[in-house]
Order: sequence, then structure tokens, then C-alpha cells
Amino acid sequence: MAVDAASLLAERTHQARVGGSPERVARVLAALGSPERSFRAIHLTGTNGKTTATLATAALLEAAGVRAGSFTSPHLERVEERIRLGGEEISPSELVSLLERVIRAADASGEEIGYFEALTLAALAGFAEAGVEVAAVEVGIGGLRDATNVLGAEVAVVTSVGLDHTEVLGDTLEEIATDKAAIAASAHTLVSGPVDPGLLPILDSSGARRHLAAGRDWQLVTTPVASGQLLDLASPVGTHRKVHLGLRGPHQGANVATALLATEAALDRRLDDDEVARGLAALAVPGRLELLASAPLVLADGVKNPAGARALRAALDVEPLLVGRSLVVVVGLLAGHDAEEMLAALDVAAARLVVTCAPETPRALPAEVVAEVARAAGAPAVVVGEGVAGSVHLALRETGDADAVVVTGSLYVVGEARSALRCRGRADA
Repeated sequence: MAVDAASLLAERTHQARVGGSPERVARVLAALGSPERSFRAIHLTGTNGKTTATLATAALLEAAGVRAGSFTSPHLERVEERIRLGGEEISPSELVSLLERVIRAADASGEEIGYFEALTLAALAGFAEAGVEVAAVEVGIGGLRDATNVLGAEVAVVTSVGLDHTEVLGDTLEEIATDKAAIAASAHTLVSGPVDPGLLPILDSSGARRHLAAGRDWQLVTTPVASGQLLDLASPVGTHRKVHLGLRGPHQGANVATALLATEAALDRRLDDDEVARGLAALAVPGRLELLASAPLVLADGVKNPAGARALRAALDVEPLLVGRSLVVVVGLLAGHDAEEMLAALDVAAARLVVTCAPETPRALPAEVVAEVARAAGAPAVVVGEGVAGSVHLALRETGDADAVVVTGSLYVVGEARSALRCRGRADA
């Protein structure tokens, strides 16, 4: 029986090592022949928005004629989603082959590597093997101590700074900004998205020769439309007017703007309008205000902290597709997050119905607990569902012509919901 990547990772990696060690990764990279030296890198971090920015960067590079790779985390349904080569998701057999190489190199080095470290190493080795010219690499957590902080990237991005992973990164925004800024220590350009102005001196002193900060050095205006939004971006490199972006939410506009600026910094030129249009037309970011169905209307957005929940709520308030519709919210959360703050940020009191669920992970909060918090937050009607798939199907049964379903909370919930709706679509076909 052929081994798959998920089984190999479960059997041969240290599951508890979440962020990893750059020193350990560097030692295994040396045993692999230093593949990270064969390509240039754009390194991206942020409390929220870094996956979107990473995928957008790779798409824009490809549109500009550069062979690109991307590494993101976490995945929604399949571990292969994390690594893309030349615009295509890595195949299961390719990933298994790379992981086997990584594990042999780790064994030869006497290193016991973690799950995220193994995937980081596989991505970097895969980029070299596939002839990637520029790789867009997303951190796992923070920056300074993250496994990806072995790149010495020319361009770095900090999409946002908020309170998350405080047990690792620190209890204050200043500590978290300092940790994230570490990825720019050897960069010639750091691009930052909307952050507290008081944090700009920290990012200014990251070590990057140039820092392009949102609001100070570049300006963005977003206009929502039924098919997504239009972006007007002005920066020292030039302007981009009425750029169509299929992603929804002003926060996604800002994330993509950081990607565009990072790409232009890496290529040392303004991308022309056709390149930008091609890149963004090819961009898909699963699970981030994603339209999963239109009849009935179903949107899914994974949020992992209150800042993400507030961004989702703000996006829903201006989304043209939701004008005149009541919301049926399917929500599941993980332990370790403030459920009260999360549901208040989502404004569940404004929903017609809230269906609570628990994704299939030991870290999930029980659906009954989430329901109690939703009732205390003022939700007018709350139902406890059975699993994510059962909760989504319950919500669909309760959805009328004047309603829309929003699936949110943990990315585990969104991943399971996408699978459930895909199965439903096949059954209805």
C-alpha cells in the first residue's frame, strides 16, 4: 500500500513542534545540499492576511513571466495545498518523494524534525528541484523563531500585527511586531499593511533598507462590487487604478496590495496593467470569504482571532451580495481562543439564526459551549448542530430566499464545510 504525505508526516515528525527552529532547519538544509540558495525569496508574515498575500505574490510573479513557488499554511482539506510550483499544487507523489528525502537528510544529520519543519524543508527542496526563480514563503508563526526564517529574503511583508499566539510571541503588540519584523533583517524592502501607527518605528528599524508602510508610503482605496472589489493603489513605484480583484472584503484588498508592492520590489519595476490583471484573475484563496454556493448563497471565511472576526464582520456589512439578506451563521471555534470576544466581533446578535458545531480536532470547543456563548451574546436563535457537515446541511434547510449562509470560525470548520458542500453538489448532480 502506497504511503501518503499525511501518514508519513504523522509517523515521522514531532507533532508538538509548532513553529519549529530555524537552526534545526538550516542543519537539515545543509544535508540536502542547501536548496534554498537556488532561488530568491519573498518572505511574508502577519497576524492575519499572510496566506492571501503569499498566494497573490506567486500569482503576480507568474503573470510577470517569473517561475514562482509558494508555501502556505495551514491547509483546509489536503496537505498538498501548502506547496505550489509554477502555479500548480504539488502532486501527492511529489510531496511524498520530497518528504522521504527530507526525513533521510534529517536522520543523517541526527535531527528530530517537527511537522511544520518537515513541510518547510520539503517546500524549499521542491522549489529548487522545480526550477523556481522566486518563492513566496509564508511563516508558520511570528517570524524570528519560525522554521522559515532561514531564507535571508530580499523582500519581506508584514500584512498586519495583532494579538495572537501570545504564548509564543509576547503579550503586547510591540513584542509581536518585533518578532515579525525579524524576517526583514537582511531585506532590501519591507512592505507593511495597515498596522497601528505606533508600531511603525519598530518596523522601520527591522534592518530592511526601505520600509513601505500602508497609509504613510502607499495608499489604497477599495470599492466593493458584486464580483469582488476594485482597487486604487498609489505607491512610490507608481499607481494602479480600477484594478479588479475577485476576492471580497476591504482587508483582502489591503493584503493583495502588499503582495503587489512586494512583487514590484522583487522585480524592481512597476507591473504593467495586463500583468496585474492576469495575476489577479488567476488568484484563488480558498476559505477566505469564499463563495461556495449561489443557490442558496453560501460564503465561508476562516477566522482565528478577534481581529479576523472583526474584519469579516466589516466585509459582510459592505458586501453587495448580502444587501437585503438575513444571515444564517454556522460557527465552530477552537479551545484557547476567547469565544465571547470572537462571537461579539462576529456580531452574532445580528444573525437570524446561529448553528454551532465542532470540527473534527481534539482542539475544538464543544458545540454546546459555543451555543451558550452565542445565546449570551444576544443571538436571537441558536441551534446545536451535529458535526460540521450536519450543521451546514441544517443551515441550508433553514435558509430561505431572503437569507445567506456564512460558515466561519476555525479553518478546520471551513475545510470540512467545503468538503460537505462538494459532496452535496455531486449528490444533487
